[in-house]
Amino acid sequence: MSSIPDGLFGNWLLTKFNGLDLRNEVRRFRMRFSRAQNDVEVRALVVNVMSGFMEYRDGKLTGGMASTLSLAPPFFMGMENFLRNGFAAGMDVRLEGDVLTLIHGEDVLVLTAE
Repeated sequence: MSSIPDGLFGNWLLTKFNGLDLRNEVRRFRMRFSRAQNDVEVRALVVNVMSGFMEYRDGKLTGGMASTLSLAPPFFMGMENFLRNGFAAGMDVRLEGDVLTLIHGEDVLVLTAE
């Protein structure tokens, strides 16, 4: 397992998903990354509360996410599917200062530190 960047840990605000600016939405979308022994605990709030423990290796976070089960508009369900599927397959993580970018396939989620 490679070293987890310290800058990853903390609270993040989801600001863009596939180029769409989320900062002006009525609801704020958040994620939190916490140290959990040798893993990373991830909690996300889009529509549902999602959480799981991830392994960090070679710039990717990999692991399963459990969530509550509420339906939402298709765009927000797409964001949740991106998180669930991306982490299950191995989410590419890029951290530059207070900007965190999560990438899986063609989908890109940009977060800023809170």
